[in-house]
Amino acid sequence: KMFLNLGEKSAIYRQEMMIMDLLTNINDDNWKRSIYYATTVDRNLYMNLQNSNFSLTGLTYQIVPGVPQSGGVNTEKAYNNVMNKFRWGGLEENPNIYLDETSRRMISTFRLYFNNLIDALIEEGKNDKAVAALDKATTVMPGSAVAYGNDGVMFARAYYRLGETEKAQKLMSEIEKRIQENLSWYDRLTPRQMGNTMIDIYYNVNSLLLITSVYQEFDKEKYKAYTDDLLQRAQTYYMQGAAFVGDEILKDVTNNSIRGYYRSENDTTQQVSEEETMQKALKLMQQFSPRLLEKYSK
Repeated sequence: KMFLNLGEKSAIYRQEMMIMDLLTNINDDNWKRSIYYATTVDRNLYMNLQNSNFSLTGLTYQIVPGVPQSGGVNTEKAYNNVMNKFRWGGLEENPNIYLDETSRRMISTFRLYFNNLIDALIEEGKNDKAVAALDKATTVMPGSAVAYGNDGVMFARAYYRLGETEKAQKLMSEIEKRIQENLSWYDRLTPRQMGNTMIDIYYNVNSLLLITSVYQEFDKEKYKAYTDDLLQRAQTYYMQGAAFVGDEILKDVTNNSIRGYYRSENDTTQQVSEEETMQKALKLMQQFSPRLLEKYSK
């Protein structure tokens, strides 16, 4: 049996009453019939089930009465669906097919759920299947058709975790090249122009931050180079009046260096490097963002 927790809701709508009626009938019938949400359904209609009763099966969430396994992913069903049942659109054969904004967003959504499956497979120790799913995702949804962002960085992280270093490096190089080219273009803008494109700048910087966190775990030399570049970028953004981006960079670099310091308790050299990075970030806060520094002084 399962129980619904509507939280602090003081009223329910007709569509929610319909969902509750469906769940009641299936619950009373001992769950002989499956019920699903599409992953594209508005989260406001989840009835607070997503944290305790959703099991990802590919591009749908199956509602289950008990606590779902593998972090909310039914790896057997999801793997069979994305690898064998789903028909992909042939982007690997013709990456020049025109995709409108909605289609590009859907590709990013598909990559997200591939990532969820891959992480669950790794946690279950099914590494061969995880590699196969990664290869499938990067083949049927290549970066040449829809440019990778954070979704591609997560694929690369998974490749690193699985020991597929060459594939990880190839993917990271592709993403890094595009991000660096984008940021180089934004760097030529005037402060006023930067202010008008702040969301786009931050989107690219955010990917750079995620790339740096991956290198912190798997490539210390590149991690150091990227961290130094980020600190330089933070200073530049402050001087250009883009304080928000500068703050986000310094917060991320500082938090990563703190985590890295404590994770490296058996590596004195790495601890020294992490502490140096943290001190550089704090010094920039003192110079450009005293309010941010106060948060780390408490």
